[in-house]
Amino acid sequence: MHEYAAKTPEEQTDEVSEEALSDILSKENDTDAEKAKENLDGKWQVLEPEIAAAFDADFKGKVRRIEEDSFYIVETKVKILEDGSLATSTPSSNAPIPDSQLIQVVFDDDTTFLVRTIYDNGESCEDEEAGFEDLEENMAVDMKGHFEEDVFHATEIRLPEIGDIGHAPKETKADPIIGIVEKYDNNIIIINDYGDGMSYYFSTKDAQMIEGNSPIAVGDKVEITYQGLLGDEKNPGDCSKVCKIE
Repeated sequence: MHEYAAKTPEEQTDEVSEEALSDILSKENDTDAEKAKENLDGKWQVLEPEIAAAFDADFKGKVRRIEEDSFYIVETKVKILEDGSLATSTPSSNAPIPDSQLIQVVFDDDTTFLVRTIYDNGESCEDEEAGFEDLEENMAVDMKGHFEEDVFHATEIRLPEIGDIGHAPKETKADPIIGIVEKYDNNIIIINDYGDGMSYYFSTKDAQMIEGNSPIAVGDKVEITYQGLLGDEKNPGDCSKVCKIE
């Protein structure tokens, strides 16, 4: 004769919870497996996880044709070299590419477009909002998303650009900056900042100039109100007001 111990309500609840959890995990695993198999039979696959992490992208390419609500790219191939570095290769812009080798990219209202300016070999970068209208033929694109039947459904489309070597723009608030004028000529004013001892360049073309009893000159102390990025020689920053401090 076998004896069976009666289960307490707590034990029955725990058992149900474990079964429910097992069902949930099973469904999640099935979903992940389905996603992984989405394009297994297709021609195109997303980047391998290690490469995707390095580029912060699921696929890379170059724009070859732009249509009304989608565009076509040629794949940028990426491989890991023996020393661990990454190498990329893309067909020349002048190379004829058959339609069978072009990949359609589609997007929706929730897709993010960005221009990413890369500085110092990837040590830093700056993102700016962009749009479909900013795409141009032969432009490189880094994208996040997934394939469905060899069509790439993009959630993020980045347009990479290379910035000036050795210079990453400094993000600022719209706070005034005080310094000594080093040069003021042709709507460009250069000041040496009291705070960090560095020189900054601003365009005064659209700025309000408050000069007091005499025009601003080299050696004067000024306060500059600006918004956006601190300027450099090639790209002077925009300022809204320059006030001489007597």
